[in-house]
Amino acid sequence: MDNKAVTVACMCAGALSLLYAAFSSSGIAAAISSFFFFASLVAWKYGYIVVPVLCQLLGVKAKVGNIELSPSQDAAIEQDGGEFVASAYLRLEISQSLADKGQEEAASYSQAFERALCSIKNTCQFSLLVTNLDLHDELEEVKARRSMAETKLSSMLSSKGAKEGADAALLRREIAMWNRLIAKLSGGSRPMRVLFYAVASARGASRQEALSRLSAQVLEISAVLSSSLKVDVHRLRGEQIVQCMSLAHRIPTTKNEMEGMFF
Repeated sequence: MDNKAVTVACMCAGALSLLYAAFSSSGIAAAISSFFFFASLVAWKYGYIVVPVLCQLLGVKAKVGNIELSPSQDAAIEQDGGEFVASAYLRLEISQSLADKGQEEAASYSQAFERALCSIKNTCQFSLLVTNLDLHDELEEVKARRSMAETKLSSMLSSKGAKEGADAALLRREIAMWNRLIAKLSGGSRPMRVLFYAVASARGASRQEALSRLSAQVLEISAVLSSSLKVDVHRLRGEQIVQCMSLAHRIPTTKNEMEGMFF
């Protein structure tokens, strides 16, 4: 059960209740319709919180082939012989870039990354999904802003002369700022959109045992990466897990598809 399915179901139920209320003049049906429309808004906005809780309370299990999601929808469970294997998917957000560091600082960060990986006790898979970013529109907008500032400066200097010296100085600084930004966007390494995620798995004689061991592994990985590399770790849920599982067979074919799936 994903957020979209719950949202669509609530909207359909609300629409049917509204039609019934219109034909029967029933106040109860109108109230039910209002409830379902409100529920659809909640599911659309906060479904990532509400849907897992509802699934856990109602005992609803989401399945993808032979793999089912945990009641809290933050793990994938697969039966292997007489045991169960639970897997968690963690999105890793690294705010720092080696391209922005000096040679010594970059080497130090790479060593810290190696040490962090070596300190993880259990098996863990790290994956990268990379695509180039097209900054053509952003670059054109910056050039337009620079052009506006240059026009204002030219008009000011030709009409009022030295009386507007302070304003002219501000405009020159603004133009210099736009020039620096244009140079940064136009030169150097091309910006990249990167999805960096990790997969951890744990085995147990029951679903609960596998999930319990998996939680301990996730805590360990999160603690190691957060403390040593300043990485933000986010545990994926529901539909996001299904999308990551699909990456084992195929990857997004366009930049827009990747943006729509994960960002």
